Formats: sequence, C-alpha cells, structure tokens
Amino acid sequence: MTSGLLEGVRVLDLSMHLSGPYGSMVLADMGAEVIKVEPPTGDPQRLLEPTKHQVPVIWASINRNKRSVVIDLRTDAGRDVFLELVAKSDVVFNNYRPHVLDRLGLDFETLKAANPQIIVGNLTGYGLTGPKSMSPAYDTAIQALSGGMSLTGHPGAPPARAGVPISDLIGGMFLDLSVIGALRKRDRTGKPVVLDISLFESSLSLLMYWAGMALNTGVTPQRQGSGNTHVYPYGAFPANDGWIVVAPYSGAFWPKLCVALSRQDLRDDPRFVDNDARVANRDELEAILNKEFRRRTSEEWLAILRDADVPAAPVNTVGQAMTDPQVAARGMRADIPIGDEVFSFAGNPVRTYPETAASYGPPPRFGEHTRAVLTEVLGMAEEKVTELANSGVLYVEDVHGARWVGLDKKSTDRN
Repeated sequence: MTSGLLEGVRVLDLSMHLSGPYGSMVLADMGAEVIKVEPPTGDPQRLLEPTKHQVPVIWASINRNKRSVVIDLRTDAGRDVFLELVAKSDVVFNNYRPHVLDRLGLDFETLKAANPQIIVGNLTGYGLTGPKSMSPAYDTAIQALSGGMSLTGHPGAPPARAGVPISDLIGGMFLDLSVIGALRKRDRTGKPVVLDISLFESSLSLLMYWAGMALNTGVTPQRQGSGNTHVYPYGAFPANDGWIVVAPYSGAFWPKLCVALSRQDLRDDPRFVDNDARVANRDELEAILNKEFRRRTSEEWLAILRDADVPAAPVNTVGQAMTDPQVAARGMRADIPIGDEVFSFAGNPVRTYPETAASYGPPPRFGEHTRAVLTEVLGMAEEKVTELANSGVLYVEDVHGARWVGLDKKSTDRN
C-alpha cells in the first residue's frame, strides 16, 4: 500500500475485466483490505495474453494487493458464505450490469439484512436507470458515445480512441471517490449507502469546457490533434530526430519561447502579438515554428527550453516514460516479486507528506486466499472449508491446486 489512508476498511470486490478491478486496486493501494470474490471460472482478464512465467501480465497490472476468494454464488451455500462476509465488511464493489446481483439473490435488501451499514458500489455502463441502462458497455463505445472520441485524433483524420482506456479508468476512479464519500456518510449517519456510478456519465464529466462551449455557444468542438483550438502555440512540433511538445499556455511564456528560438522578432510581430492573433494566424506561425524546431535535436531543444523556463516535454514511449528520473524519485514504479520473478508496473500516485514508503503486494493466484479469508474473517472451521471445496462451492488451493486462471475458459461475463 502507498499509505494507510483506508486502513481498517474491508471491500468485497465482485468486479471483473478492467474498470472495477482498477478501481478496487487503487483502494487496496491506499490500505483497504480488498477481497476479490471470483466465480469458479475466474476473472476473464486472467486468460489474456501476454504472460510472463504463466502470470497474465494485464490481469496482474490491475489486481495487486488483493486477496482472491472463489465462491460459486449460484449456490445457496455460496450465497450464505458471501453474506457472512458481507456482515464483516464495509463495501460490496461490483461492475455488473443492473440487476445481476438481484438475480443472484444478493439484492440490496438482502445485503442490508446481512449488514445494516453496508455500502454497495455499483459501476455500470450507463447507470441503474434510463433507456440505455441494460445495454452492454465497453471502453471504446463509451468514448464514442460520450463525445470524447470526436475530440481525439488530428483534424481531417478519422476519430480515434484515447490510447489508454480512459472511460474504464475514470469510471473506476469515480466509484472510488464515491466509496470514500459514502464511508464518511456511513460513519456519520450509521446508514447504508447505494452508489450508482456509470462509465458514460464519468466520461461526460471529462468534457468540462468542451461541453460548456457546445451547450452555450452552439459551436461543435472538433478533433484537437496534440494541440488546442483556442491556444497557440500549444502541441507537438518536429525536431530533427523526433517530436517534442511545447506548451506556452499563458501569455507570459510566449516571449520566453521567442528568446529560446532566437526569434525575438516574432514577439513583436503584430500577427503574433497575443494569443488571439496567434490563433488567427496559426498556419503562418506553425510553418515558422516547424522550420525553427527542425534545426536541432529533441534533446538540444529540451535543454534550451528548460533553461528558458518554457513548458516542454519529449513525446515519450511508455517505456521511456517509466524510466524518467521523476518516476524513480517519486516511487511511481512498482517492482513486485511474484514467485521467483520481479514484475514491474506503474505505481499509485496517492501520497501523504512527508512521504510514506510505497509497499506493493503481488496479485493473487486463483483462489489463493479462500481458506485463509474464511477461517480468519469468519472463523470457519478448516473441515467446513474443505467440505465446501469438495462440493464445488469454493475453490481452495490446497484442495484443487495452485493456478493463475479459473477452472476453464468459459465466459464469466456478467455484464
């Protein structure tokens, strides 16, 4: 964990795929005890390539610091075990379609009967209500429907999805934010809370001033490329060996950029004297800047711009980004021993000050903690755990064997 901010909070995580597991991982990193409750077939992300020494890397990247318990919730005995865990927990965290928990016999009233102070965190594609509530939802479709894809890509080019699955990730983060707020309310009132967070609405919220412009001026924002329609210069420029981003957003940086370029004449040119003028004469200025930036390498320009106090950055690959000195200085690379190997992932950005040392536990094998959780949290007898395992209600490592994936590759999608 990166800090003990959520120490003492127990989360039962029913989520699968990406949005929910990412969100619950952030809670685990912040100190919550996250118990990942998987079906007998396992989280489908466990089946995805690539693997490293049989460990599914994509799955491992969003499931660290969790414990895995495998329960067949379609059985009466499995539901009974789960409800016993609910009684000992603070949050039930899920990203199923609406009413899946109801069909499993785990509707809100049932959960509340087991724990009158339970927080139920629902993360769906479109929300629990509305005409699209039961529609299937994945990141790319949400990016398109929410308008973000119309802004992504270069003008005149086809729309593009964001390189990272932004709709999934922001949905998980908004559910986290809501869970933390619900914990505060629950502690104040003693009452249960049901959260209704959707990927669609979370993505809409990211439109910010673009939504304000469209709704209030009638202007339809267009694809932005690496820049910004309303600010110039701002975006990627070609050095003679690659690309750099230069971002003199405020007026104070434009004179500094002119000095860095040894083109003080541009500062006083009436075509470029202020941002409105530069936007109006964007094509002329872009041609000048492209020619200037091609005179040197990326490294040379970044040094010059840094000395001139002009906001600039290289266009890094993912690997280059993860080896930036700031990453090491801030502990943002999570090196995690898994078996006999060390796996590396992006860390958690939540910090307290003075900083506490980051500590990351490995992602769990399939059903790795079933016996430990049920005996420690519920006080269940070892013999009872073994009996339920032999009957197929539970998956227990010392009964069925250690593995990373579920029992088979049959779909477990409860969306």
